Amino acid sequence: MIFFEYILENTVFHRMHPLTKLTYVSVTIIFAWLNIWSTLIILITSIFSFYIGKAWKQNSGIIKTIIISFMLLFSINWFLYSIAYPSKIWVVDRFLSLEGLYLSSLLSSRILIIILNIILFFATTTPEELEDFLLSLHLPASLIISFTLTITFIPLVVNETKRIYQAQLLRGLAKSKLIKKISGYVNSLIFPLIISILNRANRVAEVLEIYGVPPENRTILTKLKFRKTDYLFTLFFISLCFISHVLGEILMPHLIELLPFV
Repeated sequence: MIFFEYILENTVFHRMHPLTKLTYVSVTIIFAWLNIWSTLIILITSIFSFYIGKAWKQNSGIIKTIIISFMLLFSINWFLYSIAYPSKIWVVDRFLSLEGLYLSSLLSSRILIIILNIILFFATTTPEELEDFLLSLHLPASLIISFTLTITFIPLVVNETKRIYQAQLLRGLAKSKLIKKISGYVNSLIFPLIISILNRANRVAEVLEIYGVPPENRTILTKLKFRKTDYLFTLFFISLCFISHVLGEILMPHLIELLPFV
């Protein structure tokens, strides 16, 4: 849910063309899975970009959510990899292995890279920019409008969920027993949320019908243009990814000598 909320800022990522950011995200995700050195360099780059793009301002608890999710994913994978793969070195005897630690760190870091960059893309790209970019690709207007509305209304649905949840807590739901609390959540949170979403969707559909959406000839208010910074950033980042990949291929034999289980 927190992936798709736009943050109003004026950073270098906010001023970039959507295609530049999309290329950045795609190349980042692809190269992160090539070798450990690419993963390490791209992870550092992703964290730095996440900070520079001020995507962390999206939600007061977003950093905490990302850290908790990473630690949970890391712990589960460490345990599963320790069981699944024969181990030479045990950190905790017959329970957690050093091989499992390595594999879990690698997988969790790559998933973290995907999460950070997806959040960065949507936090620095307005729905209007995304819509204009998709229209420039000559995709069906109905598909573009559906996608754009989905992205736009996800934060509203999240806020609606919080509002209904807080209202139900004030009515004493938190003091109920576990079974009653679960049924209470279903009756007093999920059902009102579904009704609210359906009502909102119905109102939007009526407005779109009045305005004749999707139009046959959709015009673009502000034409997106590539700037020098877009070309330079794309060239720099792709070069960085290739250098990290080549560096990884060169240093990998030395890493295997130090860590035989790699």
